[in-house]
Amino acid sequence: MGPMGDQHHHPRLSESATRLGAVRSGEKRRLLVVILLTAVTMAAEFVGGWMTHSIALLGDAIHMLTHLLSLGLSYAAIVIATRPAPPEKTWRYWRVEILAGLVNGLALLPVAGYVLYESVERLRHPVPIHATGTLIVGAVGLGVNIVCAALLHHHAKHDLNIRGAFLHMLADGASSVGVLVAGAAVYFWNWSAADPLVAALLSLLILGWCVSLLRGSVAQLETNRDTYRK
Repeated sequence: MGPMGDQHHHPRLSESATRLGAVRSGEKRRLLVVILLTAVTMAAEFVGGWMTHSIALLGDAIHMLTHLLSLGLSYAAIVIATRPAPPEKTWRYWRVEILAGLVNGLALLPVAGYVLYESVERLRHPVPIHATGTLIVGAVGLGVNIVCAALLHHHAKHDLNIRGAFLHMLADGASSVGVLVAGAAVYFWNWSAADPLVAALLSLLILGWCVSLLRGSVAQLETNRDTYRK
């Protein structure tokens, strides 16, 4: 991983907002597609959870709702960051986008913590799962998460805000994997402990990615603050 300054699209004072908006248009389009796909999949998981009486699917749908709100924040941040502004306001507008990455990281903390907590609870009190329906809806959810993550992967390498959205997709994918593992374990082996064990491991990985995003956002804010004060 290179220096954070090389990974984020922060403007030079000589660059125009129009040019920056053109550069970012691809990110906006991809993020909008991800938002639409996430919203449709979330609705499908709510319906699927209700029809199959699967708490795992309902939990995944709620998990996806928190990420949908953060994705909307990321999209709004890009719009604001590319708004035309005089030099003295350029830093203010671009700071909004960096702050969006920070908020995304903060939003992931309680989500990952909740998944870990629920994993422990499910080890203590297993939840019955309707395996066939859970596998079908979980597979659809995982497929959409993979598509969304692929759409954001390239831009996530150099943009903290898009990286936050990308991490949300990974978190959703982890949740979908847990649903699939639970469904498969019940369907093939009647082993209900597989879901919470996998979910706990993935939540720890998400917590690690989240800490990295928060550190990068804070470092970027400090670097740009010092640059624009000069």
